Amino acid sequence: MNKVKLSQALDTTISVLLTIYLTSYSLMNAEQIKSIFAQMDVNGDGTLSFEEIAQGLTKVGIKADISKLKASFEAVDVDKNGTLDPEEFVSLMAKI
Repeated sequence: MNKVKLSQALDTTISVLLTIYLTSYSLMNAEQIKSIFAQMDVNGDGTLSFEEIAQGLTKVGIKADISKLKASFEAVDVDKNGTLDPEEFVSLMAKI
């Protein structure tokens, strides 16, 4: 993925997560973010799949463009294992 696409994907991801923050939560700390992560982790495996992220967004009323969401998910999946671990998720939320 080139730098422009990566930047666009990160911008989209940050926008989506900022929307969650502004509409559902105020002044989240790391423990609250971990709680959100745990709620989105439907299968309880300690990671978030793309499907779990998409379902989580739907639950809070956010309708995201699937192709943009997929690109954003892939951009923030630092270790490229197809899932987001708690640290990846917390790090991303901490930047907002």
